[in-house]
Amino acid sequence: MNPISAITTGLRSQNLEMKVNQTTARQEVQKGQETETSTFQSVLNLLDADGDGAISTGEVRKGLELFVTSFVGERDLNGDQGLGIEETGIHPAAFQHLDADADNILNEKEIIQEAGRILDGLFSVLDVNGDDLLGREELAILELLFGGKPLSEGNAEIGGDMVFNRRLGPEGEVLELDMETLPERMRRAGFQGSDNALYYALAHVYKYGPDPEMPDDGAGSLAELNTRRQELYQWFDREIEKARAVLKANPKASLTAIANDGPDRCGFRLGEAILERLADFGPRVRLGEVFTENA
Repeated sequence: MNPISAITTGLRSQNLEMKVNQTTARQEVQKGQETETSTFQSVLNLLDADGDGAISTGEVRKGLELFVTSFVGERDLNGDQGLGIEETGIHPAAFQHLDADADNILNEKEIIQEAGRILDGLFSVLDVNGDDLLGREELAILELLFGGKPLSEGNAEIGGDMVFNRRLGPEGEVLELDMETLPERMRRAGFQGSDNALYYALAHVYKYGPDPEMPDDGAGSLAELNTRRQELYQWFDREIEKARAVLKANPKASLTAIANDGPDRCGFRLGEAILERLADFGPRVRLGEVFTENA
């Protein structure tokens, strides 16, 4: 694994355990009888130096510098303040790419320079609203994008199931999106992550849409992130089109965008995006009861 991959690999799992100056940062979320580690909350806690609930570019850079210092220190077996190819264990071509001065030693500056370029691109990809900060919503997307599995024809739909529940109401069929069961339905579609990550990522991506503009990172890691974003958007948009077909075929059918909303479920944001997408059905599509605190 090369140094750049090592930096991002720490974010790929829900069970994030990232060492900075020999300190392990972990945020655990209690869920029933189980405890799950929320990657995006762990990263936020790790890097949010000023405690404002978001990560700035400066905090990302500082966190990177601390990580690289720890990374080099743990692998610098001969104490020369750098890493030879044997100490890194990476492919010679990758080593040469990172070794800017061609001295056969990777120092902290060289690793930070390349990793910083990639992380700057990653930051720009995740910062969809352009406020130069990454909040928990945008970091949740990071967890989903690194942890999710690509959609395939085999698992995109199970038995023709819809993400919208269908029931018979007093005036006709009612479709509703149950936020309680949404994470499990997303996992069945091939997306992996903690419940919070799935809520935040879907609401954010479906509101803002997939971003086709992607900085070049050489290895294509950022393009992979955008692919995951597009897969998520396209999956849910197909579900919206299924709902559209039901509403179109049955003039008495209606849709409640959100049911069983709650804190950190982002029902308001996702519901507003659904209403906008199905606006041509007018009052037959309603928002439902939502929490607005995390909109």
